[in-house]
Amino acid sequence: ASRGGPTPMSVGSSVQYGRTPSSAVTGAAQSQQKWDVMFDVLVEFIEETRVQQTAGMSEEQRKRWVWDGNVPTSYKTKSGKNLGRWINNQRSAKAKGTLKDDREVRLVSTGLKWSVLTTNSWREMLRELEIYIETQTRGAPWDGNVPTNYKIRTRGRTNGRDEERNLGRWVNRQRSLHASGKLKRERKADLDRLGLRWSVQCASSWQGMYSHLSEYIRKRKAADPRGEWDGNVPITYRTDDDPPVNLGVWVARQRSAYVQRRLKEEYVRRLESVGLKWNIHEKHTFIHEDNFVGVEYIPLSQVRSVPPSARSVRTPLAEHY
Repeated sequence: ASRGGPTPMSVGSSVQYGRTPSSAVTGAAQSQQKWDVMFDVLVEFIEETRVQQTAGMSEEQRKRWVWDGNVPTSYKTKSGKNLGRWINNQRSAKAKGTLKDDREVRLVSTGLKWSVLTTNSWREMLRELEIYIETQTRGAPWDGNVPTNYKIRTRGRTNGRDEERNLGRWVNRQRSLHASGKLKRERKADLDRLGLRWSVQCASSWQGMYSHLSEYIRKRKAADPRGEWDGNVPITYRTDDDPPVNLGVWVARQRSAYVQRRLKEEYVRRLESVGLKWNIHEKHTFIHEDNFVGVEYIPLSQVRSVPPSARSVRTPLAEHY
């Protein structure tokens, strides 16, 4: 045999002594080369993301910036490299225990998260919030809130089918994190930039509902021959918005708070100024609530007693909450 050349038993011997056949070496080298290329693409993606997300930030804010550890499954580079799918393959290999140690170390060094729920992809949900604001306000000021039950439909990241995500709950989750001091500063800055109100029961929320009431009154007066409104909103009435706003329930709630002396005087005056009637008798059970939360309500601890009228006025709430 020539020097260093293979012998009839060389293949078996190379395996026995820990050496790899040349064809296998070539294949492994090519595989590693492809992996290295995709890793470089990941690093570039993170850098591009950093530049985009820190634009307009102060130097201190840029230093605190942290990548959220995810790449959308559908993400491809301009050259066609499917980085999102490659990342999912790395996560899958990690879960199966087949990801090489050195590769895992390199991926961890970038800040990659091994488990990212599709409904919790923060940047994607932030973009959905931006879309919501654009479509709902049409250039008008946003009231800083998203209804808790507001859902969106997006293309599924794993099965290609439409998926339903609850944007309202995601927004409430950000509020909870903020209240507990666990929301990242850069994320708070992004939400502040959009005008998110950190209290779901803030004045602007009441103002938003009041605006719906004003519009309802305007339409009713326009449709009435005498240009009048009867001072009531049916408990079942919902607006034509997408999603619809349950204005009837909100009005009933204001009446309930008023009867129990929980509605602040300034809000009482505003509702009376548009002609709202407090006593509307409908065949529903009155609910004595003690959980009115919001700037428009008087804390229960500051209410000495509930007036007798609260036991007699029937406010239509029970069947619609």
